[in-house]
This record gives sequence, structure tokens and C-alpha cells, in this order.
Amino acid sequence: MAQKDKDKISYEIEDTLLVKYCHFLYNLVGKKLLSNKKFKIFFENNIYNKKYEGILKKANMKLIPEEYFISIYITLSALFSIVILSIFFFIFINSAFLVFLFYLGILAVTGVGIFMYNYPVVIAKTRGDEIDAAIPYVLPYMKILAKELNLSKIIEIIDEFLIYKEIHEEFKKIKYYSNFLGYDIHSSIREAMLSCPSKQLSDIMNDLVTISNSGGDIYKYLERKLSNLNEEIDAIEKKNLDTLMIYSQIYVVLLLYILGL
Repeated sequence: MAQKDKDKISYEIEDTLLVKYCHFLYNLVGKKLLSNKKFKIFFENNIYNKKYEGILKKANMKLIPEEYFISIYITLSALFSIVILSIFFFIFINSAFLVFLFYLGILAVTGVGIFMYNYPVVIAKTRGDEIDAAIPYVLPYMKILAKELNLSKIIEIIDEFLIYKEIHEEFKKIKYYSNFLGYDIHSSIREAMLSCPSKQLSDIMNDLVTISNSGGDIYKYLERKLSNLNEEIDAIEKKNLDTLMIYSQIYVVLLLYILGL
């Protein structure tokens, strides 16, 4: 197997149950619905949200917004239909039960809608937070490599040793663009960082591209960046500790007041 094929396979994202579910609905019903011109106009004007293209990429979900939103529409329509049919089925039962069933159904439809609409946003945010948390542990290794190696070699080597899942996914994207699509290392980094959920990592990698293009010293940049990052972490930890001390003092005062001391 060619190296490019191996890189392509290694970059493939594992589908979650939700992604598989959306693929299934889109292929089973979605394509047919969207082939109707009137429905497609309604869908594009009232349901489709183009900004989710970037959000889905940042969440590492192999879906296009069209595919995702038609799945949401089908799911909610099916749930609402089940609610209406259930009401008709139990029409001769106590009216209080019908009211309960109706509100339960509306609650279920609303809950599923909110979950599906916000799921990619939450996943992208979670991935970004995990990447940000891993950066202070990755930069020292990159700094060591930068003493002797250029940016391309740094990316190639660091990717093999990363144990942090989400940041590893972003480096795999860079290698995918470079090894499979044939981009140069600078273009690969810029393309990969467009879908990176961490602004911090994206800024660092784009800075490295600028420095590498201009012939600057990557080692000195990483040394300075790591120093600034450690100072920021220390400041945050001190702030959290001070906040904890304040809450502790308030708790002690309240406790003494309650005990009447």
C-alpha cells in the first residue's frame, strides 16, 4: 500500500452513532426530500444553517450541514408524528392523560431538537478546551526539536509521539494535507488550522508558518511562547487559589455565625 493511502486511512475519523444515524437518514429519506424543489427552498430558507460547516469540522464530524439539518428535520418530524398518533390512539382514555402525553411529547421533541442542534457546538468547544490544556505539555517537545529541525520535520516527528488525542487529530490533519493532498507544509498547516477548534493552537501554528517563511528562529519563538504561557498559567492558578481562600473565609464566618460563636 502506498504511503499516501496509509496517511489517508490514518486520518479517517471514526464515526459516532449520531454521525452514522445522520448518514442513514440522509441516504434513506433526506436525498429524496431535497430533490423536491419546493421543499429544498423551504429547507434552505428555514432550516439549513451554513455556519455549521465550520462547526462540524471543528467537532470532527464527517457531515455537511445539509446532511445534518435534514436529519434533524426528519427526526423531529417523526417524533412529532408519533406524539399526534399516540394522542389519537388514546383519544378515549382520560383527558388528563392525553394532556400529559401531549406535553411529554412536546418536551421530548424540544429536548431532542436542542440536543441535536447544540451537540456539534459542545463537541467543538470540548475539543478546543482539551487542545488548550495539552498545549503546555506539547510546546516543550516542539522547542527541543526546533533546535535542530525545520518546521516540516518538527510536525512529522511530534505527531508520532503525541499522546493527547484531540491535539493529535489536528496534527494528523496537517500530515493529511501534506502527504496525501500534496500541499507544502506551510499551506498544510494553514488549511488544517481553519478547522481547528482551538484558537490558541491555531495562532501558534500560524505564527510558526510566518516565522518559517521569513527565515526566523522557531526555537526562540517557542521558548518565548512557552515562557509567556507558563506565566499565564501561574497567574490563573494564583487567581483560583485567591478565590478559593475568599470562599473558605466566607464559609468559616457563616459557620461561626450559624453556631453562634
